[in-house]
Amino acid sequence: YGPYRQSERKEIYKQYVDQLLNEGKAYIAFDTPQELEAKRAEIENFQYDAQTRNGMRNSLTMTAEEVDALIGDGTQYVVRFKVMPGEEVHVNDMIRGDVVIKSDILDDKVLYKSADGLPTYHLANIVDDHLMEITHVIRGEEWLPSAPLHVLLYKAFGWADTMPHFAHLPLLLKPEGKGKLSKRDGDRLGFPVFPLECCLFLNHPWLHLPSCAYKNPRAQPAERGDAAGHWRLRLDIGEKQLDFRGTLERSSLMV
Repeated sequence: YGPYRQSERKEIYKQYVDQLLNEGKAYIAFDTPQELEAKRAEIENFQYDAQTRNGMRNSLTMTAEEVDALIGDGTQYVVRFKVMPGEEVHVNDMIRGDVVIKSDILDDKVLYKSADGLPTYHLANIVDDHLMEITHVIRGEEWLPSAPLHVLLYKAFGWADTMPHFAHLPLLLKPEGKGKLSKRDGDRLGFPVFPLECCLFLNHPWLHLPSCAYKNPRAQPAERGDAAGHWRLRLDIGEKQLDFRGTLERSSLMV
């Protein structure tokens, strides 16, 4: 499935960028940071989308000759995904079920930047997961707003039938409840924060928050979540007892 470094996969990504451009599912945009900032000052809550793209400097508003001339002169550009309005995008999340988003609220995300010849995360993760035959994408809930775009990209490439299963997990928060738990919190409060050795899911396989099974012979089994979606996990690590509690929406750690 290699190469595995993104810097070594530039030609692979460019191939799929060109596919979207050739099929009219993406377009080239030359707007400078200054021009974008001016639009944000002019239009409240501005975003680059179906309502605003026709008033910007891009290949949808310029002739092919103008676009080729700018590229030939070395003008930097980005490639944006062309989100079509009026669609309902369904994200089949293994935790939240069928999440429906209207495409009208989505902006035309940047997929590729000519400045470094590299894709953004949105394109790279779709191409890599497809080519590497990834079956499940399990990540934090902060990525849920990006999931509709990723579903649209899978469909644009004709990969809907092999799209991986998505699971967006609640975040483990600091003991104070503000911000994500980090290794610094463990150092500060005297408990370990490790990469997970494996994940056991409560109530149903691939469902709910992982029970965080560490390499620890004293770790207690996870308790099952109740019908309301609450869950609790106790871990004994050294002299510390960690008590994880939460729902499908929020989670926190008590020491």
